[in-house]
Amino acid sequence: METLRKHEQSGAAKDAMKGKGKRGRKRKNTVLEADEPESATEATLEKIDCGLSLSGLRSFSTTVVDDLLDDWEESFESLKVGVRLDVAISPFSPRSFFVNEVTRWYTAAFFSDILAEPKYTLCEEFAKAFTMYLSKISNS
Repeated sequence: METLRKHEQSGAAKDAMKGKGKRGRKRKNTVLEADEPESATEATLEKIDCGLSLSGLRSFSTTVVDDLLDDWEESFESLKVGVRLDVAISPFSPRSFFVNEVTRWYTAAFFSDILAEPKYTLCEEFAKAFTMYLSKISNS
């Protein structure tokens, strides 16, 4: 899987991960390529030559969320409010999407420290969806 970011860790951060030294040190992001903002576009998928499409990504993500919501009353009630899927591309042939992580809305990061300007884009979209959800349940 190709990536546009490289994560560097200080010696203290590596020690913290091994259980030594101070905890809670953050990784420092170093941008390797800053030609264009990081977002899922057809151009991005073409650039990494994976043979996949943006519409395929949307379809895959929708199917995963729908499958998770089939059992939401029993196990995943918070998914009805919101969920962030971290979707990656398999490095093996045939290339395919897979879910790297499912994060419930109340613990999801909005990546405002690494997103292109305006940095609140993801948070703003979630706020709109959450407002619509609250309006829907308050009117029922």
